[in-house]
Amino acid sequence: MQGTTLCLTGNEATVAALEARISASPVASPAGEILQEIRLDALTTIDASVFSLLERVAPQAIVTCRPPSEGGAFMGDERERLQILARAARLGVAWIDLELAAVEAGGLPGALVPGAAAKARRLVSAHVFEEDPGAIGPLVARLNQVPAEGAKLAVSVRGAGDLLTLMDAGLSHPLRVVLGMGAAGQISRLRPSAFGSQWTYVSLRPENATAPGQLDLASARGARVLEHASLMPMALIGGPSVLRSPGPRVYNALFSRLGLPYQYLACAADSFEEALALG
Repeated sequence: MQGTTLCLTGNEATVAALEARISASPVASPAGEILQEIRLDALTTIDASVFSLLERVAPQAIVTCRPPSEGGAFMGDERERLQILARAARLGVAWIDLELAAVEAGGLPGALVPGAAAKARRLVSAHVFEEDPGAIGPLVARLNQVPAEGAKLAVSVRGAGDLLTLMDAGLSHPLRVVLGMGAAGQISRLRPSAFGSQWTYVSLRPENATAPGQLDLASARGARVLEHASLMPMALIGGPSVLRSPGPRVYNALFSRLGLPYQYLACAADSFEEALALG
């Protein structure tokens, strides 16, 4: 069975804190690979020490530098931001994550254009922080127009109906990451293969989460994310209140201890039929 790839992310403000996160992260194992998302926009200073670290962890690194309009904290101008990402690309990091709007505006640095010497692959990403399922189709159409090795779509969701739309989003890129943001979207994070995702994002600790509904590593492991592809989903179905239930934590621990092939999930849905379709 192919393992589940985890991408560890965080909001570290210093290189020392970022190094500490990477050092404390688990290493790749038969259970799956470990990637590291490096949020350059969270750093208070981007200097030579940052690029030295990127060079050391390049094979694992997904590098991004989000502006405020994309939920990030980079306060410099766009030209400076793209130059920073281009420099990271030239170090041979695994992926450069650049937002769809930036790519459409012609902001793809020359170092990332197909045929350039840079080793980094391009992950074009789109985020919708408001609950707007009608935005998914148009966003996918725009993403599919961008020639990139990977695409990431992250949309705030209300429940099973929105998740069903994401599950059948229709991204055409060789690699895809599809996420439902918010508590109702945790199913997409805990069963990434069901959404066609090649990895799922987790923070090392709860306080380092970078997106609504993102789980920390211990919680994701406890919810059996690493085993999910071989497990049958079982769900607590109801209104939004089910998302606060302790059931997933309790039953997944029990299933794991007994060696039972189930993953227990909380599913907010408007109807039983919607929830059943997610399985």
